[in-house]
Amino acid sequence: MKRGLLILALLTLVVSVACDDRDRPGVERPAETVAEEGCDSPQSDLEKEPNYSADYLHRWETDKGCPIRLDILMTRQGKNACGGDRAADILMGTPLGKPHEDSKPRIYVKDPTNVFDDKETSSAYAPDATLPDGARDSGYRQNGVELWIDSRDAHFIYLVHGDDDVERWPLDWSPPVCA
Repeated sequence: MKRGLLILALLTLVVSVACDDRDRPGVERPAETVAEEGCDSPQSDLEKEPNYSADYLHRWETDKGCPIRLDILMTRQGKNACGGDRAADILMGTPLGKPHEDSKPRIYVKDPTNVFDDKETSSAYAPDATLPDGARDSGYRQNGVELWIDSRDAHFIYLVHGDDDVERWPLDWSPPVCA
């Protein structure tokens, strides 16, 4: 069932990319992977954000420093989060940039110590990954970390720290429900 959902999601999200053009100036990136420009975009309109009160929700911003609504993109990690400080997840809508409440949310997980008791997801996390040729900068940032996505493979997202450090986080359509 889980594999079938992943295949369906992948087929829904597939965007053809002919070549690796992430470093060529003037080349338009796929809409799925581009943060909307300007702090007056709907993604940055914090007045439209649902009322969240949890202390473990972490906000992203655009590469221009504009805040992103938590219902569009958030990281969940912290003492009171499911998984505490040992695990984290990133919640986003489909496609990226849309509220997760209006779409099939995608949850990518970093669980290196298998806190959630899901060996497949835990082992798919890679702390020393390499960006695939199809990966594109999404335009989203969090504490200096860049979010990269390969529009041809929705199974993973990539967090880029500086020039050389890349983490690969796997998609988990059925993350654990915490009490």
